[in-house]
Amino acid sequence: MLKKLVKEATVLLFTSILIISTINATANTIQKNTTKNNNVSKILSGTTWYVDDDAAPDGDGSKEHPFKTIKEALEHAESGDTIFVFEGLYKENLVINQSNIALIGEKKESTTIQGSNVVIGSSTVRINGEYVEINNFTIKGGETIEWTIWTGNYSKIRNNIITDGENGIMVAYVPYQTAQYVSITNNIIKNNSKGINIFCSTLERVRSDCIVTNNIISNNHVGIAVRLLEGNIIQDNQILHNKEHGIRVSHSSSNKILENLIENTSGSGIYLLYSSDNTIKGNTISYNKIGIKIEKCKYDTDTLKEDNTFINNENDIESHARSKYFSLNQFHLLSPRSIIRFLSRYIYLLPKFR
Repeated sequence: MLKKLVKEATVLLFTSILIISTINATANTIQKNTTKNNNVSKILSGTTWYVDDDAAPDGDGSKEHPFKTIKEALEHAESGDTIFVFEGLYKENLVINQSNIALIGEKKESTTIQGSNVVIGSSTVRINGEYVEINNFTIKGGETIEWTIWTGNYSKIRNNIITDGENGIMVAYVPYQTAQYVSITNNIIKNNSKGINIFCSTLERVRSDCIVTNNIISNNHVGIAVRLLEGNIIQDNQILHNKEHGIRVSHSSSNKILENLIENTSGSGIYLLYSSDNTIKGNTISYNKIGIKIEKCKYDTDTLKEDNTFINNENDIESHARSKYFSLNQFHLLSPRSIIRFLSRYIYLLPKFR
């Protein structure tokens, strides 16, 4: 009798635990789905317009009767709207004047915006509005296209392949338009003269506060260029096989270059010119002609170079400015020539560590 009661109690307890667990799991699922749906509804709060290059002319932008060109969708889109573009080749030069809209491709490898060469100095995609997102496209420049993507304030450029342009992504602070707080993430940026050009045309430095992260930037003449700007973060990128510089920073300060892989640059992995107070930390810099080159930078506000790993560069650091942070870096597979250069250039540091 006692054994039977214990058995029944055990079954009841197990059943109760199972029911409670199921209720909790269901509640969590509902909460997650509700949160997800709320997030989606915030992003897609306006109308969704559809585009298909195989569509018949005179579509109304619905899923059943999409527009044939992205330009048509932009003519109808308002703040808060999304433009969804089906796979295809779209030979267009786009100007986005609206703010708070998203341009989303079906599949980045096969949803292509190809700029035409009708106007010298034009863009494939020019963003004049704020809070515009470009996501999931292949975007190509052309022979006379100077900027493949020209960004505006708070632009989000995500999950794209950007190729074959003079400037792959242009983030410009110029008298007639500013571009600040731009986010460039998870893109493949290749075969451009400058992969990303973060540029200021004024005579004084300004803050742009852009974030460049988790991109693959390869086979450009210069991977990333920053000029006359402050407050940018370049982090967790793969910067590979670029010709002149992986990252070039000129006349700039207070930028952070963090935890990037910079590899196989024909010139300098990182090049700093007339710049100060930039932080270069946690990068792996390998198989470049010069790992980091520092030229004409201020002695009294020297750039910080901490905790970087140098692997088999022809010359790890070439600098005319002394850096008290140099000793915190790690060096691997140094050639005898690199060791001699290291000792000859930084022998003055030894008394400090006795």
